[in-house]
Amino acid sequence: PLQMLGAAGARFIMNQINENNVTEFGIGTGSTMNAIAKWLPKINKKIDFITLNGSLTSNNSIQTETSINQIADKTDGECFNSGIPLIFESIEQKQLIEKINFIKTIINRASNTKIKLLSVGGLFESSQIVKSKIFSEESIKKLQEVGAVGEVAGNFFDKEGNIILNKETQKVIGAKIDSFKNSTTVLIAGGKNKISQIQSVLKSGLFTGLITDEETSKKLINSKN
Repeated sequence: PLQMLGAAGARFIMNQINENNVTEFGIGTGSTMNAIAKWLPKINKKIDFITLNGSLTSNNSIQTETSINQIADKTDGECFNSGIPLIFESIEQKQLIEKINFIKTIINRASNTKIKLLSVGGLFESSQIVKSKIFSEESIKKLQEVGAVGEVAGNFFDKEGNIILNKETQKVIGAKIDSFKNSTTVLIAGGKNKISQIQSVLKSGLFTGLITDEETSKKLINSKN
């Protein structure tokens, strides 16, 4: 349902601009964002888009930087992309990068956006985090060992919606997770292979809503009963 989700995500952005006069959005990562860029029409307004997490990878199977730039190019606004990895080799390295002024400015601005749009990932073989090799096999194994199921902007959740805090997640850089609850933070995800991932992140209570397809929504409802 990728293209359907892309069209729905573009419609969500348009509605926020036209009905609520929103002028900036926090944007997550993943292939869904590429689809949103494709479906978003030209908007002759200054709308800024700020990346919510690092995205740089040596593998081209994830095109986050391209997608957020493509989304911003559909408007008269700007794209604020930190151009850094999602996860660093060490906590010390991450802390050093966070002190760079322009990185700090983007992270703070991303945290303060009132509207955030994020996709849902996980640690299954076809997920972007695994395919892109953003996380090493060792990091993935360690996350699986502590029960990681769903992932949003580099934050991992177990099946009960508890956020996972370990050495691996402490090396991830992005918007402050508390900011998700303090804003309208909408998830966009769908597909039969993402049911458990979506369930786990929704249970966290951090997110305002979910944009998904009909089949996924039915499965989510049925799994509750």
